[in-house]
Amino acid sequence: MKGIVGTQQSIINAVDRISNKIDQKSSPQWSVYISAAGFFLAVLLAIGTAWKAPIETQLMRHESDLRLFQTHVVPRNEHEEHWRQQERDFNFMRDRLAREEDRGAKGDDRLERRIEKETGDLEKRVERLESKGLR
Repeated sequence: MKGIVGTQQSIINAVDRISNKIDQKSSPQWSVYISAAGFFLAVLLAIGTAWKAPIETQLMRHESDLRLFQTHVVPRNEHEEHWRQQERDFNFMRDRLAREEDRGAKGDDRLERRIEKETGDLEKRVERLESKGLR
């Protein structure tokens, strides 16, 4: 009987060892998980760097274009000052033209009065001469 009990005991021990190995295999394998996470992180970093490089070059080019644009663009306040100066010049020319037109109209009025006066004087002379009989 001792042989059967010993065989039984060895079978029980073998089953225990198998169950322990199964328990160990079903427990989480943290080293594998950490290794896989590290690998995926490395892949993501490589992909991110590959995507980031063209974006950074585009961004740098846009920044340099913006700096160039800012150096060549006249600020709005300078435009407004220029527009105000043009408005003053325009108003000055308009006022000057109005004065010249008024002066011309006054000159025309004076000329008309002078012509009327001269015409009146000539008519008076003609009447005097006619009255003297010197026709």
